Amino acid sequence: KDLLIAYESTKATLEEEDSYGDFHLVILHLMRTYFKLEDWKNVLSFGQESNQLYQEQNWEEDEDWKEISLMQADASNALQLTKNAKEKIQEILKIFPQDENALRRKKEWDGGWFGWLKK
Repeated sequence: KDLLIAYESTKATLEEEDSYGDFHLVILHLMRTYFKLEDWKNVLSFGQESNQLYQEQNWEEDEDWKEISLMQADASNALQLTKNAKEKIQEILKIFPQDENALRRKKEWDGGWFGWLKK
């Protein structure tokens, strides 16, 4: 509840206080909380908002971006949105080709009898 209050108050003063970084930090903490609660829809919703901020602010993809993208991939996978989950992993691997978490998920999610044909 406290994070949602922080989210609303920071969002309300976003432009006038130029608090985009603070706002994004609140989003990251909200996503971590919803991820632990396995509230996958909220993980995806706030992840979408994070993606939008990265684009609008022209931020470089960093460790926070990678963490958020992994949470989005896991949430999509949990909701059986397999295509979205795999696409998110591919986005991560384009920028961080040696990321162990993304590589592990790619291997796990491409498994099955014919997984080797997809490469």
